[in-house]
Amino acid sequence: MSSMDLNLLPSSAKFQAKKINLKEKLNQLMLLIAGVWLVAGVGVFGFWLLGKSQLEREVIKHGVVSKEFAALASEIVIGQDLKTKAKLVGELLDKRFEYSRAFEQVSNIFPPGIELVDFDLDDKKSISLNGLTEDKKMMDQVEFMVEEINRGNNEDFLKASIGTVSLENNIWTFSMGVELK
Repeated sequence: MSSMDLNLLPSSAKFQAKKINLKEKLNQLMLLIAGVWLVAGVGVFGFWLLGKSQLEREVIKHGVVSKEFAALASEIVIGQDLKTKAKLVGELLDKRFEYSRAFEQVSNIFPPGIELVDFDLDDKKSISLNGLTEDKKMMDQVEFMVEEINRGNNEDFLKASIGTVSLENNIWTFSMGVELK
């Protein structure tokens, strides 16, 4: 061995030691970076998994609420439909009650001896009547009844008027209009 080899040997050992130290530090740094990346990856995966499971729970809740709302919506529609139909039936019954009351009043308007031939409901309160009688006294009774109604002495009718009166073959036919109270 020469002296040069001897001089290089310690320097080479120092270099080798520094190289080994540097490799250890690089390995430690790489382990640290890999650990940080591993922890970050596990954290991101954990957050993703947590978010996904929470999203799935919310989707399930949304489905349940949607089904309940759909059922409730159909019940609301059915309820509104029933309410509307009940209102229509109520109005119809109210009208029929008024009509039946009006028909009853009209059928009892004339005393015996005067025949009610037919009548028409012109509107809610106005009725046209056609009648006949064989007796002139009964025609006088009809005129008296119209006067009494127009004076306000009748509890069922507000006003009355005689339209036409005719005599054929000793039969008096007449038409009149009355207005209900």
